[in-house]
Amino acid sequence: MDNKVKIKVYSLSGKLLEEIYVEKSIGLKDLRDTVVKDGANIIDYNRNWIINYSADGSYEVVVYKHINGKIQWNVPISYLTLEDYLEEFPIDEIALIRVPYGVGGISFPGIEWELICSIFQNIYDFGTVACTIYGLYEISQDKELISKIINKIRNIFLNEKNGIVEIKTVIQFITSKKHWALKDFEFQMSLEEDEELAKFLLEFAGYLYSEKYDLYFFNEECAQKGKAELQELVNNYLQTYSINCGVKYKKEIE
Repeated sequence: MDNKVKIKVYSLSGKLLEEIYVEKSIGLKDLRDTVVKDGANIIDYNRNWIINYSADGSYEVVVYKHINGKIQWNVPISYLTLEDYLEEFPIDEIALIRVPYGVGGISFPGIEWELICSIFQNIYDFGTVACTIYGLYEISQDKELISKIINKIRNIFLNEKNGIVEIKTVIQFITSKKHWALKDFEFQMSLEEDEELAKFLLEFAGYLYSEKYDLYFFNEECAQKGKAELQELVNNYLQTYSINCGVKYKKEIE
């Protein structure tokens, strides 16, 4: 049984539809075709395997995967085996939810990133608040650097062709480790020439730098503070602007 993984398949309503064991070597696309019937998609309970949306339509992806030591976002399931998936997300049992086509929740994953970009762009307006929350004091006077960071964020996380990478997914990856060496983080995130953005992402996820150990350590209090501040910004945005044909929604950060 070591080479097999238990798969539980549920309906969107939570009803258990079937329970099977599959070989770890099976391709995720083949697994998908095995468990999906009557024209549907699947997502996993932990939302590591999701339905993604891009300019080219919707397709199923794994939210991130290390490939050659570097993190890749929104990797199509056709590129991966179940063993690849379990290397990134080691679990003994997988719960998949069968989602009929045309059924899904309302989500605006780009809003959070646009708000972050707005904070950078309007650093003089946000002033002390932005510097305090996001650790931007050292770069707050450098408009060229701010513009570079904004463009990098949009290229990496707001790429419409490949689908938007949600902030909570980025934070999920970063916080999978209790501490980071900056150079290791830069390499895995392909940010070797973007030290400022790498530092920002670590601080935003709740990490504090220790000169003694030359490492960034996770701090729960800082992480919760950043999450709460982002939640407030998103809520204020959605209460102020009309979204999706004039309907206002309140976005919860999971």
